[in-house]
Amino acid sequence: MNYEEEINNIILKSYREAFDTKEKARKLNDGSLFNKAASLYLRQSEYCKEMLESEIKLNDDNKSHFLSDYHFMLYWHFQCLIGELQSKEIENFEYEFELSEKSKNHIQNSLKHYNSISASNQNLNKKDEYIRSEKQARIDLLNVKTKKANDNEDYIEAFDFNKEAIAIQKELIELSEKKKNFADIRIQKGNLANKTFNQSQILLGQTIKNYTDEFHFEIISKLIKSFHLISDAMDTNPEQIKEYQNSKNEIVTRLKNLLESKKYKEKWSEILTHFDDNIIPTVMQKNDLNAFIKAKAKTELENNKNKILAIRSIFWLGVLTIIFFMLRDIASNEKINLIRFFAVLLGLPVIFTIVGAFILRSTDALSQVNFIELLKLTLNINIKGISALNPKKNDT
Repeated sequence: MNYEEEINNIILKSYREAFDTKEKARKLNDGSLFNKAASLYLRQSEYCKEMLESEIKLNDDNKSHFLSDYHFMLYWHFQCLIGELQSKEIENFEYEFELSEKSKNHIQNSLKHYNSISASNQNLNKKDEYIRSEKQARIDLLNVKTKKANDNEDYIEAFDFNKEAIAIQKELIELSEKKKNFADIRIQKGNLANKTFNQSQILLGQTIKNYTDEFHFEIISKLIKSFHLISDAMDTNPEQIKEYQNSKNEIVTRLKNLLESKKYKEKWSEILTHFDDNIIPTVMQKNDLNAFIKAKAKTELENNKNKILAIRSIFWLGVLTIIFFMLRDIASNEKINLIRFFAVLLGLPVIFTIVGAFILRSTDALSQVNFIELLKLTLNINIKGISALNPKKNDT
């Protein structure tokens, strides 16, 4: 075996070890394995460099092959270092940007040298891999830019970076569909769904920034959209379901905290009316069941104003009746019958309040509520009107 064959065998064996280590690191999200894979790919690049600097006479195509491989190994070296950084969940935008920039430059150089090889000596599968990797490297760099802009609350810039990444992601899907690689199609579509979700989160950030001190339906709308987009991503790419579930839980928490805030809780009934989505009542019930029941009852009663009118009319009719009997007895100059006086004074409001409570019980939302609570609610409605059903921040 000559030196050229020997070094080629070493390169092939070493590449397989680097590839297997990288795939294992991805599966386990293991930083130490990513670091090991990075070292193996770096050693791969050194083998290629050794071939180029050796005294072996290489033709132009062979030189281009080794130059392409040299840059491709360095591309994966930096990709693995990015994987190591992300596995540790460390936010170091400058370092990640540096790694992503180097990764992109190396894969572009790899593709450039490969394109210089005679067409007859090119491997189309290998070329496709370089093209796909180059697109992915550009996406990775845009992702870092998006994260940094988002972190700085520069949501417009983040939106533009992520929009560009979405366009490249669609190109990757087209490449996968041409190759009819159905597993990769699913993964790439999952990645697209995730980027679409990121776009919704960026828009949410901008919306919150615009309406930070006031109630606005748009904020809830963006959260609901984000929730469904991440659900779509979970269905499309189950391999990242854990990451997506964490994002989904974060959205639910943000929605929970928003709905519990004073300016939003007082408008729960309006929110229920405005949004026909199961996530809203689900979160409300988990937050505060009693407040949810009141809000739902308000929406029902606003759709059936006759019930509120009946409750208040009966009560105030009772009050007017009491006043009438009192004035009549005083005007008659006769001795007031105290038994009848107190019977009317106390009895009529109680009777009409009980009637009002039965009317409230006829609503779906309040049908299972304790009758004593319905009596209290009836009194409040008689005094404050339907606004008595508005949930308060301190409702329990």
